[in-house]
Amino acid sequence: MLKKEIFFDVDGVLRDLNGVIRQKFNLPQTTTWHNNEWDKLGKGVYELVAEDYDILTKAEPTKYLKAIIRYIKKKDVLLELWSHQPKFWQEPTMKWLDHYLKGIDFEILFLNSEQKYKRLKTYSKALLVEDYPHFPEYSQIVLIDCPYNKKVKADLRVKSVTELKEILNNNI
Repeated sequence: MLKKEIFFDVDGVLRDLNGVIRQKFNLPQTTTWHNNEWDKLGKGVYELVAEDYDILTKAEPTKYLKAIIRYIKKKDVLLELWSHQPKFWQEPTMKWLDHYLKGIDFEILFLNSEQKYKRLKTYSKALLVEDYPHFPEYSQIVLIDCPYNKKVKADLRVKSVTELKEILNNNI
């Protein structure tokens, strides 16, 4: 089997941003990408985070982070992150990453969703672990299953840590 490079998104894959926002503002789990269920506050995710940028450093890791760290250590490679982070999010995101990725060599590229997709397509043998529900297609994407991406057709959909481990371990 040919081994593939694997890249990782941050929010929804490593960091549980939705969880900390829901907790802080007493909001329901959102089932749409643009968080329409949160409109009762008249604000989207960017406006909510802007009220308290510490949200970005206080967020807990997702259930997948430990498995990703184990994979990176076992494979002994640089952890390459591709993340859409508004300018004001970047410094707190780096603090979060430095805290949770202690001892892990990583690099982060701040790319919007279109840039991520275009970059991914420059690799013939690569995968992106991601939760974003609006890419043109998902042939190279390991989709982290979330309520807001249920309608996406993806061959590699991950619903548990065990499923992610299987995909990663088959790539070592």
